Amino acid sequence: MLPAFEIEQNKQLRELHTFGVPWRAQFFVSVTDRQQLVDVLEIARGQSQNIFVLGGGSNILPTATFHGLVIANNISGRSVVSENESEIVIEFGAGESWHDTVLWCAEHGYYGLENMALIPGTVGGAVVQNIGAYDSEISQTVTSVAVINADTLQFADYTREQCDFEYRNSIFKKNRGQYVVTSVCLRLSKQFSPVLTYEPLRKLQKNNELTATDVVNEIIAIRQSKLPDWNMVGTAGSFFANPRVDEKMVRRLSKQYKEMPVFSDKQTGQKIIPAGWLIEHSKLDKKIREKFLYPKHALVLVNNQKHDPKISDKYGKEIYHASKMIINRVHKDFGITLEREVLIVE
Repeated sequence: MLPAFEIEQNKQLRELHTFGVPWRAQFFVSVTDRQQLVDVLEIARGQSQNIFVLGGGSNILPTATFHGLVIANNISGRSVVSENESEIVIEFGAGESWHDTVLWCAEHGYYGLENMALIPGTVGGAVVQNIGAYDSEISQTVTSVAVINADTLQFADYTREQCDFEYRNSIFKKNRGQYVVTSVCLRLSKQFSPVLTYEPLRKLQKNNELTATDVVNEIIAIRQSKLPDWNMVGTAGSFFANPRVDEKMVRRLSKQYKEMPVFSDKQTGQKIIPAGWLIEHSKLDKKIREKFLYPKHALVLVNNQKHDPKISDKYGKEIYHASKMIINRVHKDFGITLEREVLIVE
């Protein structure tokens, strides 16, 4: 029996990731169900192929041809696992669009995801990255994550506790390549209780008839005012994680930079200095700023040649080298080492 999928060779993947730099895969395949995924992984293992699992491509920066097999995880679907008067647990396929999932839940009266609207990518990628925005994180709603072990081809369900969630991190990110997410179960409330602690959202507290759709629309407006449209400009959103620092570092820098913003992590109590502020106030070379930084948000690196057919095959490496220069400059100026949120694919 022939397999229900086609493995392509020397596939151009520029349109399958949001940075939009040229990127080829030695081999490429798209899977739409768990059995296809098992079959593909078995083939890759039998041929000792390196694998890379691609979701929405919204958190990667490719820098070279991938020598191995790129697997596009397009497993879709959603189904109710359990439900009572106050909450519902829904299982979403890993390949489902994250933003569409947020919209669907808000429209159907299932709450808890509103503040994470307009984050690109898939449900599977969201849980790997433990995405979050405006004082909400996906980990707050996760009940379990179904995965396949790429080494053993065994399926497993990870509870929320076993996912080892941290700020923009999870067991799946720490062991990237070993686990492939196939679906995610989210526990959502049927009672609307918006999270409006982020300063620009507090004005919504005055609205006695506030709906989830109102919050979603406000989040979309905020993000669109600060971030580029990835359909037009190549980007992976926030390129660096906001650094967690100790009190000694805060005291030292606050003496020199009295206007420096400092926040506290609500879960750990650690102090946070925004990476965007550090980049903006660093002595970074003007040419790097103008070529690679989004004018409205220094935390966002961009590819302004996304739709240029003459873009260099090495442009991904140029962006990567720019990120290294940013890391080095911020460390030299502030003594803080920024860490990339975006995965560099070589």
